[in-house]
Amino acid sequence: MADRTKRFAVLSKFEKMFKQKTGRAVLLNKNKEQWAADALLETYTPQELDVIFTHYFKVNDSPTWNGLAYNADKVLAYVQEADADTANRAEQRKRAEKWLNES
Repeated sequence: MADRTKRFAVLSKFEKMFKQKTGRAVLLNKNKEQWAADALLETYTPQELDVIFTHYFKVNDSPTWNGLAYNADKVLAYVQEADADTANRAEQRKRAEKWLNES
């Protein structure tokens, strides 16, 4: 179990990013939602949480805490797939350039 300050830090990060995205404050019952934050902290590394938060707020027009908490695995999987696809495409381009230069 993550300590209380880390759980509330995750919730505060959500509030800050929500305010930046929408321009208004979010209403969260931090005492209730700290358990979802604890689950996120136990499941993901801090770097993965940064990726999840950043991408979630980038693509979602109406972000919610529950949406983030329940779909964090899908968001992270999507980002990892996109990164792998980008790397694969770069490798294919290199091979195609090499093949064209050999001919």
